[in-house]
Amino acid sequence: MEWCVSTTLFSEKPVGIITASAQGIKGHEELQLIIETLGGIFTKETVILIQGIKGKIDKEGNILHENTALELQSFVKNFEKIIFNSLVDT
Repeated sequence: MEWCVSTTLFSEKPVGIITASAQGIKGHEELQLIIETLGGIFTKETVILIQGIKGKIDKEGNILHENTALELQSFVKNFEKIIFNSLVDT
């Protein structure tokens, strides 16, 4: 991502951010700042922090935690919206 700072690779493009970690709060915040600096477009609805990931999604990718499944479904719907809006605006 550092190499993208002097480019327009992320400029005005929709970005979804998912941080899945044991904690991840600081890394999640920093990643949002980086994407913002690069000019990526995201909303609070297209950003998810999944803390305690090991207990929520198994190694095969099955979602074990109902609230996480709902958050991911909402994330996908909202990410589709900003993608659509970015296409309409161009």
